[in-house]
Parts: sequence; structure tokens; C-alpha cells
Amino acid sequence: MTQILMCGYYGMCDSAGKSVGHTAKVTEEYFDLLKENHEVYIIASPSIISSLPDRLHKYCTKLKYDIVIDVPFTFIKRVIDKFKIIHNVHVCCKQKDYNTLFFYQVDFFFFFYFWLFYRKKNKKVYCLIYHQDFTGGKVESILQWIYNQALKKISGVVYTQQRLGIDHPKTLYIPDYFYQEEKYGKYRILDKKEQVVCLGTMNRYKQIEELLEVFSTIEYPLEICGRFDDEDRFRKLLELKTENITIRNCILSTDDYYRKLGEAKYSVLPYNMNQYNNRTSGVLLETLYVGSIPIAPIGLLEQNGLPGLGYEEMREISRYLIEAHTSNQIEEKMKNIRKINDKDFVGKRLSVFFHQV
Repeated sequence: MTQILMCGYYGMCDSAGKSVGHTAKVTEEYFDLLKENHEVYIIASPSIISSLPDRLHKYCTKLKYDIVIDVPFTFIKRVIDKFKIIHNVHVCCKQKDYNTLFFYQVDFFFFFYFWLFYRKKNKKVYCLIYHQDFTGGKVESILQWIYNQALKKISGVVYTQQRLGIDHPKTLYIPDYFYQEEKYGKYRILDKKEQVVCLGTMNRYKQIEELLEVFSTIEYPLEICGRFDDEDRFRKLLELKTENITIRNCILSTDDYYRKLGEAKYSVLPYNMNQYNNRTSGVLLETLYVGSIPIAPIGLLEQNGLPGLGYEEMREISRYLIEAHTSNQIEEKMKNIRKINDKDFVGKRLSVFFHQV
């Protein structure tokens, strides 16, 4: 049986050490997918491991560093954070007891490390890519070159955006998250309220100000709930909101998150596509899994090949809500997405991939 070490080197947390984002969820899901056919272990940042269920802790090794997000992002902090990331990647690669490494959430500095420091050894190294677009100006072309050079040292690439080609001889597409009826079904059957929710991490890539401007012109309820990485921004948003808008700065429990998502007729993903081009969105898939209708930039839906209400300009959202958009056609597409992203189907493809490469 193949022995695989899952490497989660980029743990984001608040100043109290509480994990932020979906990394812990992804860690648990991939562990459960792979354990059916492989002997699986985990090495990850402290906040990731502390967020995993107790049943997994005996398989875990802690890395030294997390990335704290709710403190000022000064130039010095940014530089120190990059050294922390590179150190964590280095420690993962130096694990002598494992011949197969799976980096299941990577950023540019993973590729930077592999380009500059990693020398091919007797290890197989796999990575999961959800974004690879570094093209544009002169600096971006250099980043793209580093990325391409690093890919040559990778044994196999898993990618989560089905319309994003990867320049590598060994690749596999799988979704960000697989579908589990026992996990999502109870939220999908909840009665849908005439409401829009915006959930998840509230970072600079989400156009919350523009979203408030749209909803301030209509009476439709909007609930924004998630962890803001900028307290000043959160306070300013509270001053801008109208009576039909609720804003909370918090980290929801898993049940609260899915319940809010499953009870809402719509879920809005107000991404700035200048920053989010050629990326995937786990929240988009979760929205489809619990039967809520996603409202998102049309580019995001098209790039991921997923159904929803797409807009070129955010003000188009008001038209969708005023016209009380029907969802029969979208619901049929949702059913198909849930079928092809089913856990068993995805797990078999992933296991075959690790055996073949």
C-alpha cells in the first residue's frame, strides 16, 4: 500500500490561533478520500491540525509556523511570512520516512522553493493547483517562468478548475470539494428564505462596498457573515449598510455555515475578477451542494463550468432579484454537478492517479 504524506504548509489563523478558511476541511476530505487505498499521514501548520477532528491527530505532525491574518500587514510582516512559508515547505520536503508527498494547497512560494532549492530525489511529489495565472507584465512573466521551471520537478499535478489547462504530462482534474449526501443533504432540503447570503472569509478580493451599494437601492435582505481581515473596513461597512443588510464579523461553526447557506435562496460571491481570474471557489461548489442559487461574476461561473446567475456588472443583481428568477433549469444542473462530484467517483479517480504516476 502506497504511503502518502499530505503537506499543509500554509495555515492561516487569527491572533488566537483559530484556523481561518477551508484548509482544515480540505485536509480532512482528502485524508478520507485517500485512506481507502493508501496509508496516509499529515504534516501541517498548527492551526490546521488543531482544527482537525480528534480521530486524525494520531496521523499528524505539526509544522512550526502559521500565518496570522488579523494583524497589520506591514512590509516586514509580509517578508517574515514568506520566510515562514518557505521554511514549512522545506521541512515537508525533508521528511525522510515518506517517499510520496502531496501538497494539497499551494501558493507561488511553493513553486519558488521548488525552483530555487529543491533537487529531485527518490521522492514523488504531487501538488494540487487552483490558480496558475501569472501572465501580464514583465514581473508577471518572470513569475510564470519560475512556476514553469518548478513544475518540471513535480511528479503529478491535480487541478480543480476543469477549464484551466496545466502544462504538465501527468495531470488530473477533480473538484475543490466532493459531494457527500450525508454531509450536505440535510441542508439542501431546508426551506429556502427570500434572502441573499455572502459567507466566508471577507478579504480584499471581495467587493463588499459595491455589494452594499447595490442592495441599498432595493429592499431584498442581504446577510454578510464571515471573518474580516480588516477591522477598519468592517467598521466602515457598518456605517454604510441600510436596514435590509446585516453584517457580522465572526467565524461560523461548520453547522451554522451550512445552515445559513442552505436556508438562503441565493448566495452571492462578489469577487473582484481582476484579482480572482483563473481561480476556483469552494464556496461556489458548497452553494450548489446545498441547493442555494449562486450569484457570481459570469467569468467565475464560466471558468469553472458551473451553473448560476452570472453578472458582468454587480448592479445586474437587482434585476435578478426583482424579477424573482426561477431556478428549475439551474436546479437540474445542480443535480448533475452533485452526481459527477460524488465522493466515491472522485476518490476512485484520485487513487488511480496516485498509483499510475
